Amino acid sequence: MSVSVHTPEHPCIHPEDGSACRSYHPGHNAHYIQARLASENRDRWVRVELDPPHGNTVQATFPDGETRTWWCHDPALLERFHTLQRGDAASFDPGTSLASVQSTPGRRALLHPAVVREQ
Repeated sequence: MSVSVHTPEHPCIHPEDGSACRSYHPGHNAHYIQARLASENRDRWVRVELDPPHGNTVQATFPDGETRTWWCHDPALLERFHTLQRGDAASFDPGTSLASVQSTPGRRALLHPAVVREQ
């Protein structure tokens, strides 16, 4: 799994036209190949509970009690994930480092979190 600090080592990539971030580094966007691989390997996914986010970070608790602090460049995405997981716990695929939560029937929102190195 990728490790980052509170300030990401891979900055956001914003085009000059002001459109959305295009980075696929941890803490940014999920690449379509990652998403495909994750959807093909649903047996690897584990449930995680997300605490309320604090800015760009959120704490994820795994079934074995392990906790990880995740960083994302988009605080609104973390808030959306927390809101959506209220009815259904989030899932995490250690093979692709993607988190997922159901957004609408038959669709899932994806998150590519960076793990914050505890100091």
